[in-house]
Amino acid sequence: MANYLVTINRIAAALLGGYAFTWGFTALGIAGLVLLGVDFHQAEIAMLLLAFLVFLGLFLWAFAAASIVRVWAVLGGGAVLMTVAALAFQRALLG
Repeated sequence: MANYLVTINRIAAALLGGYAFTWGFTALGIAGLVLLGVDFHQAEIAMLLLAFLVFLGLFLWAFAAASIVRVWAVLGGGAVLMTVAALAFQRALLG
């Protein structure tokens, strides 16, 4: 039974945590590139292409890492920090 829960935890971390981290990474990248003067649509396309590689790496890392706690901390913490930074960049662009 314990192996079943560990596997479900890793799958959840890989899918949900990886998605949240990738979303924050993409939002931060788009906002940062636009702040640097790149056209929005070019920044969006570039970051969305990069997001596939980021998500793949995070997905694989979630299964290869020794500590699931570390995986959740990195993915959850990174997602929150990058999303907050992206919101700050967007407010700077609009204000």
